[in-house]
Amino acid sequence: MNVVVYSQPGCTRCTATMRMMTKLGVPFDVVDIRQDHAAADRLRAMGYLETPVVEVGDVSWSGFRPDAIKELAGTAAGRGKLHGKYRVERIGGTPGKHDDCRYFVLDPQHDEHAAAAMRVYADAVRPTLPGLAADIDEWLDAA
Repeated sequence: MNVVVYSQPGCTRCTATMRMMTKLGVPFDVVDIRQDHAAADRLRAMGYLETPVVEVGDVSWSGFRPDAIKELAGTAAGRGKLHGKYRVERIGGTPGKHDDCRYFVLDPQHDEHAAAAMRVYADAVRPTLPGLAADIDEWLDAA
């Protein structure tokens, strides 16, 4: 996750944004729009007329937004509110086979949609991975 704060000297909202991100552990890069004219032009073309502008992938906003920064802090901790609370680690399997995998945590005890999503996944893999589908079914039935 690459967070960029477009700022300029003397901008109190920029300072507040960066201070809160630092306090919440959100890593970010800073671009001074007075030094980077191409960045300033691009932001104006996007309709932004004030700083800071914060970009996170395809998402952006301007101004001091504590709500968005708190959401981002959850994302920085693990990519979202739910699994920001977990550290997922692969502990078995063939070394190197799945090193580029990304993991996502679903919690059917606290998220009403998680069990349904897991059942759909189990049904989808059942023809090729029947053991995995059975494990998911068993786990969901026990929950």
